[in-house]
Amino acid sequence: MKKYLRLAIFALIVGAWLLPIPTYAQLDTRCFLQNDCLQLRKDMMVSDNKLQEGFYQGPDSITACGGTEKINPVSKQSEKVGFCLPAGQTETNITFGNKKNFLHLGDFIQFIYGYGIIIASILAVVMIILGGVQYMASGSMLSGKKDQVNGAKKRIAGGVIGLTIALLSYTILSTINPQLVAFRLPQIWMINTIAEPVEYCTDLKNDELVAPLGTAVERTEDLPKENRKSALASLYERANFTQAPKEAKCGNEFFIQKGNGFTCRGVACPRKGEACHYPSPLSNNAKEPSCVTANFTASLSAPARIMCGDLESTIIDGEMGIIALCKSGEIHYLGGDDLEEGDFEIRIGGISDAKIDSICGSYSGLSGFYIGAQINDEGGGFLGKQCPGNSFSAGEDDWHAIGLTAPGSNTCSVNLGSLGFELLFSKKPDCESRGSYDRTWNCNCGTISGNDRVKKLATNPDFIKHLITREELKQGKFCKIHISRNDFPDIDNNALKDQTSCYANNSESAPLSMRGT
Repeated sequence: MKKYLRLAIFALIVGAWLLPIPTYAQLDTRCFLQNDCLQLRKDMMVSDNKLQEGFYQGPDSITACGGTEKINPVSKQSEKVGFCLPAGQTETNITFGNKKNFLHLGDFIQFIYGYGIIIASILAVVMIILGGVQYMASGSMLSGKKDQVNGAKKRIAGGVIGLTIALLSYTILSTINPQLVAFRLPQIWMINTIAEPVEYCTDLKNDELVAPLGTAVERTEDLPKENRKSALASLYERANFTQAPKEAKCGNEFFIQKGNGFTCRGVACPRKGEACHYPSPLSNNAKEPSCVTANFTASLSAPARIMCGDLESTIIDGEMGIIALCKSGEIHYLGGDDLEEGDFEIRIGGISDAKIDSICGSYSGLSGFYIGAQINDEGGGFLGKQCPGNSFSAGEDDWHAIGLTAPGSNTCSVNLGSLGFELLFSKKPDCESRGSYDRTWNCNCGTISGNDRVKKLATNPDFIKHLITREELKQGKFCKIHISRNDFPDIDNNALKDQTSCYANNSESAPLSMRGT
């Protein structure tokens, strides 16, 4: 008996050593206010008597949610906060100790484990009683019933050992590995909907609302650095969400209603014909964001490079303009700006409403506007890669068509040339591999300048959604233009004979600097 008991204990120790210990620190989930959880479960047709069962508060939810209560930013009232189950508890057909409802399989196994100890203890006591009865019926060793007496003793000893193990099993397993008695399977919790962090409020969905940081605080940098996080949380709890994203004032920051403290920047200007302008982070200009008289403003940015790159000192090298895309297949230049080295900010104005409406011959003939820009390509030469401005560096600047990342967005980083090729030929061009045919011919502004191609793209909704609308240009449009070499590659102009121009096939209406050869 002792031999088998030692083997069992040794096996438990080895098994516990091999068993991975799960951790349940902070669950990867969003926390729910109780009323929000109940409403969502009600929408899922959970019965009324089971609604409350799905809202859970325990040590893990308290750790993840920062307590048991949270201020509702809309109602300003304190509410319970915890985790939310997508469905009700599991109900078994058989009752176990007057219990039929279990949170999950781990809860069921843990209950059956405790229930099994009770049954094992009862059986052990029964075996001890039977062994005692057998011993008394067998008499003594002298009566000649030696085998029966030994059998009774073994039965009693086995019952005692079994009862001891059953009663001490919790302590033994807990000593070996606490997770053996705190058995719990991963629980599936409902994920709370939350707005994605965005830079500009206009990138939010239409049903989102925003709220100013406060009456005396317009931007997060206005808050003291030492307690900025706690001050921001305090402002968020008192925020009043009543404004639509498109109404968010230029230069100010706003809380996102379901953003859990995230903020976005406003771009709305009070007067038509004004565009909000945010200075580029690359510029030495320390001006505050403000509304300026213009049809279009932009700030330029590019990824930082460890070694010298051709976009470090100059991103757009020369002309940049607003181009109209017409359903007739024509493209027309409306106005532009000529940038110098180190200039990272753009302002284009003087475009009348009448010109915007009639640029394509009729009001209904316009599909939208995009940005044609001469992107710097100065970084190569016979000595290899050089820094911009170096006497050995070379390269012809490349024309690219730049579009909005999404309808109404204030970020512009879509290469319309490569997008147009993908929509026309149902395959993506290879714009990354240096020396590839696609990179040379299908990833620049010239690929969407042909009349036949323009006609097809001008009615394609997947292309039009990346264009600036007539109303946006009349009101005043700001865009943060981000240029990366993955999206806007440097082009082998010798192979193209400089046909990267946005006017390669429509040069009659282009300014002289924008015409292809």
